[in-house]
Amino acid sequence: MHSPFSSILHTSAVPSHAECQQIKDLLRVPRQEMARLQHLIDEATQRKDELQHFVDAHTALLSSARRLPDDILREIFLACLSPTGNPAFCTDQSPLLVSQISSAWRRVALSTPRLWASMHIAVPDQKRLDGLTEQISLWLSRSGAVPLSISLAFSQTATWTPDGLCDISSLLSILLMESQRWRNIHLTVSNAAANFFIPRLISADVPLLHSMSFSNDVPYNARTWTPDVDFSHPPLSFLGTDSLRSLTTSVYSLGLHTPAVVSWYTLVHLKLEADSHGGISYSSALQVLSQCHFLEYCVIPLHRPHRDSPPAASVAHFALPYLTELYLGVAFNAFDQHTKFFSCMSLPALRSLQCRGS
Repeated sequence: MHSPFSSILHTSAVPSHAECQQIKDLLRVPRQEMARLQHLIDEATQRKDELQHFVDAHTALLSSARRLPDDILREIFLACLSPTGNPAFCTDQSPLLVSQISSAWRRVALSTPRLWASMHIAVPDQKRLDGLTEQISLWLSRSGAVPLSISLAFSQTATWTPDGLCDISSLLSILLMESQRWRNIHLTVSNAAANFFIPRLISADVPLLHSMSFSNDVPYNARTWTPDVDFSHPPLSFLGTDSLRSLTTSVYSLGLHTPAVVSWYTLVHLKLEADSHGGISYSSALQVLSQCHFLEYCVIPLHRPHRDSPPAASVAHFALPYLTELYLGVAFNAFDQHTKFFSCMSLPALRSLQCRGS
């Protein structure tokens, strides 16, 4: 645009009072035009947004996801489950997440039992425990007759009494009623809680149990047993089921004084953990391993023998033809025990051996 002040534009010249008035008059029309154009731009932007919203809304109706068959949707929903752990009761994770997208997706999700057949239970404080119990019941009802994968642990907010107790009997009762469908179970509970369900289960109650992990990794003040604990029942006697393939538990919880209670012959994965009572003796370890013909992975903490303890009992030579990984916790002052231990077995497939001790 032509300006009568082009000669002093972009310079340090100071216009006179009369020139300042002329400049103001000169700018009035461009400013009005700019305001008019800005108004048109705002209207155009608003119109553009309205059109974009219209296009997006109608384009969504053409989405192929809306026309996916239910069986394809089910496979997609199942693929959304975490591959590293059981889903928790969170609305930002599947299956709850996919069930909130639309009424059609919710219908498909609720009619897919496998989507609800796994869960992670984080035991909360006592005030929220009743609500969690209701959620578990609803979750289980949606899973139909599908085998279950369940993990349970105490959250940081769990309420403990001075005696180290947290009353989850109502929760455990619900899980016990579904023991016929247990497949992969990982429980991290106190001894008091364990004593609630251990006497109630036998191998016939868990015909589908494939893997069992039992841990007592709870706050120290929650590890005490109640005074009326009865040890007369066989510890973890339900582990005698022929379907068992993987077992992780502490030596003390397992109760190796009754080793026949476990279906050792079917195990492929075995991990024993030491606790305050120590590990397993060399003799007991050999007796266990001699029964685990199909074992592929094994972790065993060996008990530190006393100086006057007898040598390992005689065990007939045996082979573990499929064992590829063996991890031992050993006592370095028991060289005769080590020699006896390794001379009793053949390990033709072994690819990894780790020994740790003190």
